[in-house]
Amino acid sequence: MELLLKKLLPLLPEHVRQRLESMLLSGIGKRLSGGAFWSIAGSAVQYLCILVALMVCAKILGKENFGKLNLVQNTINIFVVLGAMGMGNTAAKYISEYRETQKERAAGIYVISGWSGGIMGALLAFVVILVAPFIAEKVSAPDLTDCIRWGGLWLFFSTLSGIQTGVLSGFENFRMVAVNSIITGIVEGVMIIIGARLWGITGAILGYGVGFLVWTLANALAIRTNLRRENIVPRWTRVSRDDFKIIHQFSLPAMLSTLMVMPVFLGIKMMLAKFDGFGEVGVYGAADQWKTMILFIPSAMSRIALPILSNIRSKGEIGTYTRVLLINVMMNAGVTVFLSAIVIGLSKNIMLLYGRDFLEPMPLILLALSTIFTSIASVVGLAIASQSKMWIGFGFNLLWGVVALGLCYLFLQRGLGARGAAAAILLSYLIHTVLQSFYLAWLIRKDKCKKAV
Repeated sequence: MELLLKKLLPLLPEHVRQRLESMLLSGIGKRLSGGAFWSIAGSAVQYLCILVALMVCAKILGKENFGKLNLVQNTINIFVVLGAMGMGNTAAKYISEYRETQKERAAGIYVISGWSGGIMGALLAFVVILVAPFIAEKVSAPDLTDCIRWGGLWLFFSTLSGIQTGVLSGFENFRMVAVNSIITGIVEGVMIIIGARLWGITGAILGYGVGFLVWTLANALAIRTNLRRENIVPRWTRVSRDDFKIIHQFSLPAMLSTLMVMPVFLGIKMMLAKFDGFGEVGVYGAADQWKTMILFIPSAMSRIALPILSNIRSKGEIGTYTRVLLINVMMNAGVTVFLSAIVIGLSKNIMLLYGRDFLEPMPLILLALSTIFTSIASVVGLAIASQSKMWIGFGFNLLWGVVALGLCYLFLQRGLGARGAAAAILLSYLIHTVLQSFYLAWLIRKDKCKKAV
């Protein structure tokens, strides 16, 4: 990444080149650019593999069954968030703060995050098996009972792998995160297609499970290497009472904040199925995949923000903290605008890839526009997390969820279908971004005033 920057910078105007060179080729710039490169590389390959696999699945399964598969995915993801309990972000934040100066506390955070995620993941997998008939009945698709039960397989491993990725991010080992993501994406994509071809929706769900199993094993090996390198010995004897307090102060609101997202998306799809049928859910789900695709680079870049911003803030470097935050926001917004413009321009052709039943481009256009605000909000939200204001962050997410569901209900009542659902997402993220940004600006001003005194 550094070599690439050195080749590109001479092509820019002199005053721009000097400013960017001082920022990007400095110590903190190298941390940001290196972390961003590996995060982008890993996310790009992984999401591309899964996107291609799901496009093939759409043709194998058909519009109705593809909509059902999308609904099962969202249902299981809610339980994944519950199982993780916000431990991925907790590990990323506190291991990054303690790995250099308080190794015993870093060890304690690692032990708590791993065991908590494992126990909760196993319990929730069992719960999914029990409540699968009830969930299937509520979405008016009793034939999905076995699919939801098999989803418990990848629920457990998805929970563990998410926490493990947070641990690796805390060590700022973004290269290993990328390598493991690439391996997982390839295995998962192949297994989803094979599963869908052989056993339909249930086979596709099993394909997800195999992918997350591979991810969990690869992450476990990488974490062991990092613990040895940092001379951190994870034992229960190193867990202190203060470590458990972090669960209430950070992990619980982090879990609730993330938990707000999946139920909102699931609720939107359930309302869409009720008002307009699974066909519209399929159209929305296809467009939503490209929203995810647009966001994979911004999401990868924002993923490095929490550990780096937390590490900088723990040292009291407010000026550096602000510069790093602004760089992340500008990079995310710039990349998202560029990618969303391409997707909007090709929206008709993109939807045609899913088949002639998916010709409506407007849901894709609206969701592509929403990614601009989503990418900015993600960085701002992580910055709020680095300030340990997680309960406030949960409040913002709660408000976003209420607004998104309320707008969706109003639009669907007016017969707007998938377009109405996409419009609700766009407007809710716009409001969310503005409110969070004002609050973060106030927090930074407050820190500067304290340091001045």
